[in-house]
This record gives sequence, structure tokens and C-alpha cells, in this order.
Amino acid sequence: MSQTLMASAVAHGNTIKLHALSESERLTLPISSYRLPDGRHQVISEYQDETWRLEDARFSSNTKDSKKKLRFLSLPQRFVPAVRFAIKHYDLQNNPRGATLVEFFNATRQFLRYLDSLNIKCIKDITPLVCATYVQQTKEALSARNKPLSQAALLNRFLSVETLQRHLRGTQWAFPHPWEESSALHLAGMTGQTSVPKAKTEIIPEDQLKVLVPACQALIEQAHELVAVKQSLEAKRAELHATGVSVSQVNRKLQTSVLTPNGFASFSEFNRCCHY
Repeated sequence: MSQTLMASAVAHGNTIKLHALSESERLTLPISSYRLPDGRHQVISEYQDETWRLEDARFSSNTKDSKKKLRFLSLPQRFVPAVRFAIKHYDLQNNPRGATLVEFFNATRQFLRYLDSLNIKCIKDITPLVCATYVQQTKEALSARNKPLSQAALLNRFLSVETLQRHLRGTQWAFPHPWEESSALHLAGMTGQTSVPKAKTEIIPEDQLKVLVPACQALIEQAHELVAVKQSLEAKRAELHATGVSVSQVNRKLQTSVLTPNGFASFSEFNRCCHY
């Protein structure tokens, strides 16, 4: 790595607005650096690197070198651009300890692998339903010692989802709050949850969720098309009435000019789609 800076990578980051940069401009952003004898700073890792190696000063002195790295090749690759952005934005906004960033990365990896198992194609396709099922799956998971995950481990995983969502706001990868009326603390059982009534809705099995999530996504995408068709119908109806077309002819002309070109055989078919 030949890039050198007049200030540290952290100080350099404080001068930029990540949202304002294009993807190509972000690729060469310095992630970490060390100070040279002449006062300049040698870049260790750049944004585009497959591994980000964080500065030693951000860790306790006994931290192993392998624990100072974020390895993006360990993630499903279609999610990497969004994760890079979220981590860098988190770092710029909060300047956390190195260990905190590594913990966030590792916990997020668990969530992304779950998304991968559901064939989620993009971070922006995450829904509260997907997150609710992830919570249930995580609570049923076992540790390396074949025991249920501790409350601290659950909290770490759920916080990572909240953090990912928060730092992707306003980007092309933005997705809804994972649990609008709850929190990572509550879901991990750390807020006196015993007094809260248990949910009565059964968790959807994962094999069924794999079918349900894409179907729901398709319906959501279709909703925009239906709204556009409905607006066209209303505009055309007003136009026909204004030109004196008889009431008996209006629906026929709406069918031929609006519904048929948009793939609807009849008003009843269009109305059924609108009521899904």
C-alpha cells in the first residue's frame, strides 16, 4: 500500500461526508494508518480492500493480530458493499474501540448468513418479518458448547441488526427498523420480560419463509404498478366523461386503453389484485 496521508486515517475520515461520495470515490478511502518518522501517515487498509486491518492503538495490548481484522470474503459477497458502508459510517459517527467494530462485524455476519439461507438478494429487501424469524432462530441456536446462547450473545446479535439498519439510513440499502415496537435488550430477555405476555402467533417454519418472503416482496413491488394503473384509469375516466362519451361506453374504452395494455383481462381481475 503506497498511499500516505498528512494526518491519520481517523482524522482524514472526520473531514468527509460518506453519503456524499460515490461508490468509486469511497473505494480509495483510508480505513487505517500508522505514523511514519517524518510525521506522515502510511495507510494500512483502504475501503476497497478485501480485509480491513485496524490500528493496534484501537485494541488492548494483548489482542491477537487476527482479532484486528475484518475479512469481507467471509460474507455473502452480494452484501459486502452495504456492510462496508455501514461499518465505515459507524466508525465515523461513533469512533468505537477496535474490538467493538470487530464484534459488530462478526455478529452481522451471522445475520447475513441467515439472509443468504433465505435467498434474500439485497440488504434493502430485509423486512420486519425476516427479522422476527431471525430472532426466533437465534434464540433456538446452540453455542459451540452445545448450550443455548447467553443473553449477552443474543443481545450482541440483535444489536448488530439495529446498528446495521441505523447506519444504512438514507442509502440505496436502507431497510425498515427490524422491530419497531421492541428493542435488542427486550428481545434478549434483559428488560424484565417475564411480565410481558407471550406472543400467540406461531413462528413460520424456515422452509415456508423461503417461499413467503419472495412472494411478499413481489406483491409489494406490484403495489406501485397497481397504483399507477389506478391513476391512469381515473384520469382516462375523467377525460371520457369530459368528451361526452356515454356511460355504457366508458368501461369498454377503459378496458381497451388502460387495462388490456397493462395485462388485465377485466375490471374484476384488476380489483382482485388491488385487494390482496
